[in-house]
Amino acid sequence: MDNSQIDKLTQRQIDCLSLVHNHYTSKDIGRQLKMSPHTVDSHIRNAVKILGVNSRFEAARLVTNSNDNEKRELSSPSPLLVESENLSFDEISKNEVFNNHQEQNLLPFPKYWGQENTLSPGAKLFWIFFIAFAICICIGAIAAAFDAIDRLM
Repeated sequence: MDNSQIDKLTQRQIDCLSLVHNHYTSKDIGRQLKMSPHTVDSHIRNAVKILGVNSRFEAARLVTNSNDNEKRELSSPSPLLVESENLSFDEISKNEVFNNHQEQNLLPFPKYWGQENTLSPGAKLFWIFFIAFAICICIGAIAAAFDAIDRLM
């Protein structure tokens, strides 16, 4: 494959394919590059069409082989990727979990779209019981209201 096809790719397409080559999922790539997984999939689909290959992995291999010759950098490298170039996949996952844990959201719903649920099991149980208790209070209030209306009639 000549480099003219690869030169037609946008920098974001190259970034996405580079991370595909590192075995990242679309969801993980979206988190790294701060875009939705659907946008990532769109970039990858367009790159696959431009390169004329059958899969995202073939496209990633072509781009990576081309990048080995040219040494292109990610347009907005993640600190996790920069600091963990020589770490194994398990070590990267541990670092990512640790970094996400520092920004832990205490509410039972995500602060941002696509954010993982990082609540501890104890916090999850607390929210389950809290919501169940709140539902019981609401049902009791509704029952009391119906009882009061029934007594008036």
